[in-house]
Amino acid sequence: MRPKIYITRKLPAEIVDYLSTDCTVSMWEEEDEPVPQAILEKEIEDADGLLCLLTEKIDANLLSKAHKLKVVSNLAVGYNNIDIPAANAKGILVTNTPGALRKRLLI
Repeated sequence: MRPKIYITRKLPAEIVDYLSTDCTVSMWEEEDEPVPQAILEKEIEDADGLLCLLTEKIDANLLSKAHKLKVVSNLAVGYNNIDIPAANAKGILVTNTPGALRKRLLI
């Protein structure tokens, strides 16, 4: 069985297509508004991975609904929106994108 990933905001098709080669992907289709909490709670029930933004609150209550979740990937520099101790207690890996705001100089 392929792992399921839930994405909390619409991402470009090439990213979704790439993830879909190995995973079943579900995604909130809106670009300008966060996923409603009730939908996130339902989607996380059987997700193996969650790709979220700072707009989503990933707290102990939400994580208690996640029966298979192995990783929360935060598409953000920080992770203030994620209850790290609650994730650790469930053995869920939390990642972020720390270099996302750094400008690179091309020489």
